[in-house]
Amino acid sequence: MSSFQKKRQGGYYNQNNFKKKRNFVLEPGLKGFICTCNSREKECVREAYNILNDYADRLYESEEKVSDKTEEARKPLEENEDEDDIDTALSKEISNLKQGPNKQWRFNMIESGANNCVFIKTTLPDPTELAYSIMTDIDTTKKQRSRFLLRLIPVETTCKAYMDEIRKNAAVLIDKYFSKEGKTFAIVFNHRNNNSIKRNDVIEELAEMIKVRHVDNKVDLSQPQLTFIIEIIRSMCCMSVVPDYFKLLKYNLLELCGKGEKGSKEGQANKAEGDVCNEDNSAVEEKEKISPKKSDHDNDNTGETESDNTQEKQSGDKPVENTESPSVTNLKQQDSSTFKEENSNSNNDEK
Repeated sequence: MSSFQKKRQGGYYNQNNFKKKRNFVLEPGLKGFICTCNSREKECVREAYNILNDYADRLYESEEKVSDKTEEARKPLEENEDEDDIDTALSKEISNLKQGPNKQWRFNMIESGANNCVFIKTTLPDPTELAYSIMTDIDTTKKQRSRFLLRLIPVETTCKAYMDEIRKNAAVLIDKYFSKEGKTFAIVFNHRNNNSIKRNDVIEELAEMIKVRHVDNKVDLSQPQLTFIIEIIRSMCCMSVVPDYFKLLKYNLLELCGKGEKGSKEGQANKAEGDVCNEDNSAVEEKEKISPKKSDHDNDNTGETESDNTQEKQSGDKPVENTESPSVTNLKQQDSSTFKEENSNSNNDEK
């Protein structure tokens, strides 16, 4: 067998060459956050982990302390067990090894099925509380916490993107937020890689459900108290109810700290004033280029011409100079000379 055949023997159809499917996929019954970015998903995930862990440690206990408490709770149970039993010890080892790599962290990134959109699953009971605390802190401090992470939208529940499933899961959130007292609300609908669900159908259905829960629930599209967010990604629907959505610039981290495309209002005003000043300066420069300043030599010449003009005006009684061309004067002189010769000849003849 030649060396080429040995290399080819592995084959291109070997099962080991196929990529394994990832187990972390968006599915019903999850809580978490939708993170959007601009074609830099790895950096976006890293920034999201840092921000979420930082603020989660402030609001709740750190993840290390929680794990230490669970281990301390397990110790008395383990001491009571019979350590001499080999079968139980082996089964315990196997279960620990199985649970090791699949440990449930506080935040885990899973595949969303759309580009520039990442879903981070969480074990926290209320992701909306954490997201709201992050946005309000950035809004007050104006401190930039991200560069690639654009928006951080909390998700309270996920379901299949069918109208019946959306209606059933939305009823739970509506009872939680809109049944106790009247609120002003708005409904935001976004879809990615899905055109089967119609925007108007979903918005009209949810608006009717919210109005039925309480009489004082009213629509406000400018500054609503609560915003019902629906994000459809392929065959999954993510839903949440968020406070001060438009006031906090649609939960955009860069816009809140004034580093986004729009920036703050003061920055826009200053930029507009600067543009007007630049336009005026450029117009002045163009005029100067078209009509350059006169030099001192030109000013001297103009002064001489002005003095000459004044002298000519003062000497208005002087006779007018002959303005005939030299050729005409030469002809006149020739005619006069010939006339004199003829007169002299005629006088000689008479004598």
